[in-house]
Amino acid sequence: MRYNKITRWMSLFLFLLLISFLSACANEKGTATNLPNVQNGSEISTGYPAPALEVDESYPAQGTRQAYIPASDLSTDNVVMPTPEKGLASVAGILYSYTEGVIIPDTLFYMTPATGENKDSVPTFLSGPKKEEGDFSGWSDANGLFILNNVVPGNYYIVVWAPFDWIIGVKPDNTDTLLLLVLESDNQSNLGVVNFPWP
Repeated sequence: MRYNKITRWMSLFLFLLLISFLSACANEKGTATNLPNVQNGSEISTGYPAPALEVDESYPAQGTRQAYIPASDLSTDNVVMPTPEKGLASVAGILYSYTEGVIIPDTLFYMTPATGENKDSVPTFLSGPKKEEGDFSGWSDANGLFILNNVVPGNYYIVVWAPFDWIIGVKPDNTDTLLLLVLESDNQSNLGVVNFPWP
């Protein structure tokens, strides 16, 4: 019996609490604080609804797509190759996306030493240039041209940054085969167009 009495009082209390809560929410007349002064009939901008925006939904965004350039139209014949210090090498070329038909401008790249017994294997993991591991890095210019000087002679793979990954250059006559660079001491290597399946 006592349990029923407590339950009834508890139910009545919860009912009254619910009614007071609902009546407070239903009150349409609220108290506004910190409202700006509106003078001369000017309107207050609430930000809702948001003003309509004109969105260009074409892909890629206007003005960002390069024009197609055949690799045969690119040349490094006029590049002035730097003279390396005694016992070192210099290398130059144009980074080119054969899959898109465009140069790869303003992009980080690096040359990483080949590994393995014959120094012709790709490193197991490409995580970006590491000078302490013998990598040489640089940036291509606005025309995709890159030049590195005073490179230690040896076998290298050239690697370029693509969105979310590093990509290795491939042979121009066989894009299924990675391009192994063999740099000799006191030599200037003009690679011409270096192909990548980029991006």
